[in-house]
Amino acid sequence: MTKRIKILIVDDNAVTMGMLRRILCKENIIETATTGREGLAKIQSFVPDIILLDLMLPDIDGYQLCRTLRGSPELHQPAIIIISARSSRKDKLHAYQAGADDYIIKPFFNEELTAKILAYSKLKRIESIHTTYKETLVTLSTQTRELIQSLNIFTTSFQDPTTLPLDEQAHINAIIHSKSKLHTLLEINR
Repeated sequence: MTKRIKILIVDDNAVTMGMLRRILCKENIIETATTGREGLAKIQSFVPDIILLDLMLPDIDGYQLCRTLRGSPELHQPAIIIISARSSRKDKLHAYQAGADDYIIKPFFNEELTAKILAYSKLKRIESIHTTYKETLVTLSTQTRELIQSLNIFTTSFQDPTTLPLDEQAHINAIIHSKSKLHTLLEINR
């Protein structure tokens, strides 16, 4: 079972909002906002994977909403796809500079929109896996360093392992050898 994508639509046009809902509601979880400020509030409460954002809103425009979101790293950072009737290169570049990930010109093809939603959904999933992987590596690295410290304390308590019986000397030497290998691996992967 694939995870349903959470999409926030920020658009003050009821016709566009209705059309987007119809296209996307079957396979996704949809939330809507009709102003930029309402959109910002819903980003925090709804935590969308993707935002479909109009540029022309009644309070703050889509550019400002992008800048606010991208300038606040403590806020959740979803993919932002601008959907606008503005079609000039200047408008598109301005949107990208403000932090948008993609730009679709109205009117658009439903297939293009759904393909982009799917592509950004896959990117978010890969990003999530990568983050989990990095966090796991940090945890393993920390735990391994702690283990090496414990082994150091343990092995240094035997200043002269030659005073031990041969089988215990072999165990201590194996521990020292394993500790050295772990330490080498950690240093290589830094």
